[in-house]
Amino acid sequence: MSSQRKAWAALAVCMAVGAGCTGKQGEPQREMSFKADVQPILKSNCVVCHRPGGEGYKKNGLNLETYAGLMKGIARGPVIDPGSSSTSILVRAVNRDSNPPIVMPHRNPPLPKHDLEVLQAWVDQGAHDN
Repeated sequence: MSSQRKAWAALAVCMAVGAGCTGKQGEPQREMSFKADVQPILKSNCVVCHRPGGEGYKKNGLNLETYAGLMKGIARGPVIDPGSSSTSILVRAVNRDSNPPIVMPHRNPPLPKHDLEVLQAWVDQGAHDN
């Protein structure tokens, strides 16, 4: 495939994916918002267990109902390393790339690729409360 055709194909994919499209070196083209982008992902996939009274909360104290709870992390420390998705425990767990293996969401299918990209982008952008 010619380089011009590859460029057009890449543009078409970006247009189809929309907000999930990433730019140079995986950097997102728009700022991710905790409230608009991240919280809905957590709410639909994680909060059922990671809230007071939930199984995940009882096990490790992680409360994903709020930004403050997410940033507080667990008794052993934070699960988000602002600016570094590759060292953030939460991102590694939902990517199923942690050691020791932590598979989240527990007993459920993996998060869709788009949701993983949003979480990674938000953390890489500094994990702001926006």
